[in-house]
Amino acid sequence: MEEAERRKRFAYQLLRDPDNVYKAGFAAYPEGDGIAHARAMEAATLWPDDSEMIQLQAELIETYGENHFLPSKSQLAREVFKTVQNGKTAADKTAAAKVYAEIMGFIEKPAPAVQVNQNNITNKVMVVPMAPSNEDWEAKAQRAQAKLFAEASS
Repeated sequence: MEEAERRKRFAYQLLRDPDNVYKAGFAAYPEGDGIAHARAMEAATLWPDDSEMIQLQAELIETYGENHFLPSKSQLAREVFKTVQNGKTAADKTAAAKVYAEIMGFIEKPAPAVQVNQNNITNKVMVVPMAPSNEDWEAKAQRAQAKLFAEASS
């Protein structure tokens, strides 16, 4: 395997697990013999702060995106569950169990409140009965106006 490919593997693994430089070293030198182990340890101590390595990591982030190197839901749940099993205190285990339950969807979150706006619109309609003919209607209207005029004048 070429040196460039080894450095790329190292950078990739270091982005996946930034706190474990030795895992990145062994990803770059996976052969498993004594020489590969020695070179993996050397890479783990020298490569993380190398400017070329930092540039290579930036290129990988640009290529794959930052979220590519974050753990998946199941990986995160597995790590939290380890804390549930191996936590130092009961409070740590309880807090981790709550986070695990939220990640896995065991805790149902209440649905957001739905606000219903109801507008009651009542259209006021006046129903006027139709007269049998226009002449009849006109006569009724004249009588009603005469009555109103008489009441207003008295």
